[in-house]
Amino acid sequence: PWVWSKTCSTTFQQSKSWVVSSDVLIHYDVNKPLVLTCDASPRGVGAVLSHLIDGMERPIAFASKTLSKSERNYSQLHKEALALVFGVKKFHKYIYGRTNVILQTDHAPLVTIFGSKRGIPCVAAARLQRWALILSAYNFEVKYRRGSELPHADALSRLPLPEDETLEMDSNLISHVDTCLKVFNIRMVSEDSAITAKDIAKHTEKDPILAKVRDFVWHGWREVDNPQLLIFYKRKEELSVDQSCILLGARVVIPEKLRNSVIQLLHEQHPGVTRMKMLARSYVWWPRIDECIQNAVSSCHICQCTRNAAAKVPLQQWPRASCRWQRVHIDYAEDTSSRHNMLILVDSFSKWLEVFVMKTITSFKTIERLRTLFASYGLPEELVSDNGTNFTSSEFREFLSKNKVKFTLTPPYHPASNGAAERCVQEVKKNLQRQVMSEGAESMSLQHKLDNFLFVYRNTPSTVTGLTPAELFLQWKPRTKLSMLKPNLMSEIDKKRFMQKKDADSRRGPSRNFVKGERVMVKTVRNEHISWVPGRILEKKSSVTYLVSVLGKTRFCHADHLRCSNVDEVEDTIWNKEPVQEVPVSQPSPRRISPVGTPVKNPTGQTNLLPSPTSGSMSNPPTPRGMTGAEEATTRLCSSTPELRRSGRTVNKPKKLDL
Repeated sequence: PWVWSKTCSTTFQQSKSWVVSSDVLIHYDVNKPLVLTCDASPRGVGAVLSHLIDGMERPIAFASKTLSKSERNYSQLHKEALALVFGVKKFHKYIYGRTNVILQTDHAPLVTIFGSKRGIPCVAAARLQRWALILSAYNFEVKYRRGSELPHADALSRLPLPEDETLEMDSNLISHVDTCLKVFNIRMVSEDSAITAKDIAKHTEKDPILAKVRDFVWHGWREVDNPQLLIFYKRKEELSVDQSCILLGARVVIPEKLRNSVIQLLHEQHPGVTRMKMLARSYVWWPRIDECIQNAVSSCHICQCTRNAAAKVPLQQWPRASCRWQRVHIDYAEDTSSRHNMLILVDSFSKWLEVFVMKTITSFKTIERLRTLFASYGLPEELVSDNGTNFTSSEFREFLSKNKVKFTLTPPYHPASNGAAERCVQEVKKNLQRQVMSEGAESMSLQHKLDNFLFVYRNTPSTVTGLTPAELFLQWKPRTKLSMLKPNLMSEIDKKRFMQKKDADSRRGPSRNFVKGERVMVKTVRNEHISWVPGRILEKKSSVTYLVSVLGKTRFCHADHLRCSNVDEVEDTIWNKEPVQEVPVSQPSPRRISPVGTPVKNPTGQTNLLPSPTSGSMSNPPTPRGMTGAEEATTRLCSSTPELRRSGRTVNKPKKLDL
């Protein structure tokens, strides 16, 4: 037959230690989804609260409960529903207010009854409707899983913790009763007389543990199994008895009933933990005396109210600003030398600092100054300040609310929470103090001193960003006295550009400027026979470019293609004049094809006149389709009859300077 051996007990204890170890349990995280697995058995209910990490459930805490006599008569549906309600109530502090909570059960009907997407069935039992109403205060999603996939919750429900209904009391009531008993004991001790060696000997004899220890000291020690006696057995060489009192070296071993009284004697005048331990080590001892002293001091109201400041918690940094003027810290400072108040603002992203001298620090004046800043730099996303009355007023809050600026207040009397502004206040005060101590500061006003400080501060690289506040906030590097020390590349470039222009202008004529409506000659650019045609200035586009009307069209011309002229703009009617007179040619060229209207001699010496533009059917030659009057005039002008020499070559007239 199977027997529960010592090995089984050891293994069972190791299993329990392993279940609650850090290898299995993890810490609660508000940012990770929660899974509450519940199950019920005929004896009890169990619940496991877990985090869902990478698809795996990592337990946070376990809970179980033994069913009462009436609860054991529930149907299986009601027992499974009771398991869900028990788990939600047990882990209320973990899941209340959370949105990503999943309730897992192996009973599929509960998905329909408690599902968040469906109402409570009207035919459900009254008990289920009450439980559904309780669960409606939480945000969760009910999911079904097979019982074989929930072994941990099933094991807890089958082996629940024993629970005595008679001991179910409110935790606050128990704590109150315990406190009253402690106060009663303290008053009784204070009213009693001082403790003597006879009192210790009397209570030692009545104490079951110390009485055995005294007998062992008198008659000799033997092997003991009691853990309470084992503590004294390890110190048996130091134990002795004097007048029926047990001594550990020179220290009296105090019985259990007198230990509170001795603690009160040690705690007179509230010396603190360390001094109480030093005092106790000179007179008394009992097992775990140091722990009793620490508990006494920690539960003393007077000691806790007069303790030194607690150690500072780890630094909590503000979220990093991603752009300039996103979060602005604001605070007031006072100049001790001039008794003037200063409004200080600092941009969290660029460390750009603004300081204004204020005659009054009311909310109205603060809003006026902020309105000016907002008009210059825009509205910030967040404004951080302390709890000064000029910042916490309803007028100031309404101003920020209308401008959609998030307003954040730091904890009272904790300047480190608004460290950005407080650090700038220190910098401003120290710099003003240094300027007061420097020579020539008496003649400068406070605003003059602040301007000198801001000029240097804004153009000095920050230890956090590595860049100057001006570079990050203004997006350019202002010119300072130190920047003049570097060679200026742009001035060298400008110098070379000037020399290039001067060299080019030495080979060019003077500049030509034309006004609107002025008559000019425009150079042809398409290899026409005529180099210049008359036009008129329509508009000046730049110092060297113009819009010109030429032959009924508008051209965009450079000044190099224009010159002054008194000739009117060419009209279409100019080509309707009389034809060109006959020009005799003494030595005709047999291969030359003469233009229309030009006299040509034949080999017999007679002069033949070709048809002129005004004779016969050739008087009005057809105009090509799509050609306007201006284009026809240009064509006629380019194809006009040139003047010929006697040799038959074209006469090129000299180009005279048109003044």
